[in-house]
Amino acid sequence: MKSRFILVLWASVAPILLCCAEIAAAQEIPAPAGAASTKDAQQATSAAAPALRLTLEDALARARKNSTQFQAAQTDAAIARQDRYQAAAALLPSVTYNNQALYTQSNGPGTAVRYIANNAVHEYISQANVHESIDLASISAFRRASAASALAKARAEIASRGLVVTVVQSYYAVAAAQLKLEAASKNSDEGDRFLKLTQDLEKGGEVAHSDVIKAELQMQERRRQLLEAQLGLLNARLDLPC
Repeated sequence: MKSRFILVLWASVAPILLCCAEIAAAQEIPAPAGAASTKDAQQATSAAAPALRLTLEDALARARKNSTQFQAAQTDAAIARQDRYQAAAALLPSVTYNNQALYTQSNGPGTAVRYIANNAVHEYISQANVHESIDLASISAFRRASAASALAKARAEIASRGLVVTVVQSYYAVAAAQLKLEAASKNSDEGDRFLKLTQDLEKGGEVAHSDVIKAELQMQERRRQLLEAQLGLLNARLDLPC
């Protein structure tokens, strides 16, 4: 009796469990498609993102920030300019100004004051002192600092102009290498199409096998030129100081 009751109970519960399993399976099956669609959307978004283009002004700005020689020249020029300022300030006169009020309580009106430490009961003092000392050592230090500042400024200007020349040459070398790579890529594609066309004509009996070999050699030569153009572009980008 007990086993029969268990059998009846299992027969009534089994359809419910089977239905739940089908619902769960139906919910789990579309998940990979959704994940794939999400991944495809991300790839499409990343592919649609515009490529970063480096302008000449950006290249110059980055080169000025990353060039150690340029930064060292600018730092030396700033230090020399500050030394000249300090040497010139040492030649200027110094001014000291003092204001003071001394109040002493008196014994009252009409009464003589027995003793005060000041010159009067109420004393006001205002005095200024201008002092300047000039010697040959200070003048020599100022002239030496001025010459060092001018030399450091000239070196900084030379470093700046040299950096600009180097960046401009490297920048346009990269642009030329990029155009050369595009032309080599087009030539390589044309070589592949010409080889395929020659092979098709050979199958139709319109050209000889030697023409196919010539087309294949031409295709290999254009691929070699494409690889050289890619290598030239990489070298030009490495030479760009930014």
